[in-house]
Amino acid sequence: TGIPWADLDLAITPVVEIISGHGAFEYFDNRPIEPRGDMKGCFAQDGLAMGLKFGVVGGSDQHGLIWHHGICWKRNSMRSGLTGLWATDRSRQAILDAIRNRRTFATSGFKASLQFRIGDCFMGGETAATKPPVLSARIDIPPDQGILDRLEVIRNGAVVYSLEGDKAAAFEWTDDACPTGDKPSWYYLRLTLAGE
Repeated sequence: TGIPWADLDLAITPVVEIISGHGAFEYFDNRPIEPRGDMKGCFAQDGLAMGLKFGVVGGSDQHGLIWHHGICWKRNSMRSGLTGLWATDRSRQAILDAIRNRRTFATSGFKASLQFRIGDCFMGGETAATKPPVLSARIDIPPDQGILDRLEVIRNGAVVYSLEGDKAAAFEWTDDACPTGDKPSWYYLRLTLAGE
């Protein structure tokens, strides 16, 4: 129902669950996928706004269809949260290394490939910029998994750039309005499939 940020040790837990069969935990009053709980201040955007650095994962967290506890938002019990990650190979060590370095992403159950960079910095990393940052991404979703409807770039909790349809599958964009100064900015992507 939310993450008690004060109790989380990111040295031990470098990723947090943002989607499961119980709902999405990106921000309070999440839509279109609602969260199960309403603990204000305990969502992913809240943690990022506090300056915490973490990756995201998705999990099923259920054992049946929509009737299970009356809370599952999907009728398909096998499509309620998945984790994707970028590892150097399929070994246990490489997978753990990807998780520790936050090279992860989460979906609401559709299978996809997502690469996101700011300049030469791959997702999960940190970088410094002396000029407006250049963001780029490539998204591959097999046709049987759905159709990409919209991509949004989130900076510091607000949508600052969006694309619709096929144009969203790969993009490069310069954030000329990125705030300057000592306070760091944080970015992530939000994808929405058609009909979801």
